Amino acid sequence: MNVNYEITNHACTRMQQRGVPIIAIDYVLENFDKSEFVGSGCQEKWISRRRLTSLRKNGEKSRLLDRAAGVAVIISGDDTIVTIYHKTERTRHKKSKQHKFQNTFQVSTTG
Repeated sequence: MNVNYEITNHACTRMQQRGVPIIAIDYVLENFDKSEFVGSGCQEKWISRRRLTSLRKNGEKSRLLDRAAGVAVIISGDDTIVTIYHKTERTRHKKSKQHKFQNTFQVSTTG
């Protein structure tokens, strides 16, 4: 994949704060196998554990894989990196918990 991405100031700040080097971002964007729409025309992209294992078995550099593991990149529709973060248990399940919570409130129209 040979796409040139622009990086917002916000993304640069987050990369520095979270200790994620640009080489890890490039690696994620070249090798991601998971993608999800997150709203406002943006997509979250990351490399799954299964894909990381496969890449490791194929002889990819272990240090680079370790740096890219668990990193999620949010890309806007015009190929701009909006932000980055580490996918932790908290961020992985946040969306599903919100949906479960929202689905528990049903409005009854009978009355």
